[in-house]
Amino acid sequence: MKIIFPFIFFIFFINNLLAQPPKEEKNLTLESDTLGKIEEKLEAEDLVLNQELTPKKRKKKEKKRRREYLGLKTSFTSTQDEDKYELFRVVNMEHLPKYKHHKEIHYFDLENQKIKAEDYSALSKKLKKGRKIYLLHGNYQLIRDGELRAEGFYNKGLKHDEWFEYDKKGVLLERLKYHEGFPKESNITYFDDAQNKVKEIIPMVHGRKQGKYYRYFENGAIAEEGVLENNHKIRIWNEYFPNKQRQRQTEYPTHWYEETKPKLLMEWDEKGKTLFDVNRGGKQN
Repeated sequence: MKIIFPFIFFIFFINNLLAQPPKEEKNLTLESDTLGKIEEKLEAEDLVLNQELTPKKRKKKEKKRRREYLGLKTSFTSTQDEDKYELFRVVNMEHLPKYKHHKEIHYFDLENQKIKAEDYSALSKKLKKGRKIYLLHGNYQLIRDGELRAEGFYNKGLKHDEWFEYDKKGVLLERLKYHEGFPKESNITYFDDAQNKVKEIIPMVHGRKQGKYYRYFENGAIAEEGVLENNHKIRIWNEYFPNKQRQRQTEYPTHWYEETKPKLLMEWDEKGKTLFDVNRGGKQN
């Protein structure tokens, strides 16, 4: 009796199993529209994930970008003079290139807490005297009366890349592009094909002659320098002999639209003897 009961149960189980309809085989191949929906879901999940992680990474990247400019790590500093604030970055003077044709290399004088601009020779003398000075390098901002008035970048003491000027209401007045201290449109000519000896630098801004002008002798000494405004000479212009001795000083109108005639102020010979001085009656004996 004990043997028959399990046997009957087994037969009943087999018959019940065979009586069930066969299950349909699942199709494991995804249809194109299903695959597209899954890809969209994954992309959406990736986007959310990136949005969650990006702010921290962006902040870290932005901080690093601000600290470094053109491959050099910079230090932040600032100056204040009444309602005028200057925010800028600097590097050590060891990064100062031996500029030959730049008269305005911008640097920060730590002792005087001021930004100044001089040529390579003057900076070299300051360094020999042990002056604590630093090259401007990286972003710069000028704030006056609580409003941003100018911003741009310096590259080892020279204006570089885009510069912006604003009025007191924040309206953009001028946007200029610089390259190694000169307006990017400037017309620079050379004595040699290798472009090592500069002959003339004509500053060009929006198609006009505008800014500091320089003409050189082949030995590298300055022959003539002055300021151009809207294609006209303005203010004081200086001419030199090849031995760097001053030759002539001429005064032009303060602005381009003024019709004042140029006035000779001083004249010297090649040895430095005064030939003409307007403040002493003109020609000198």
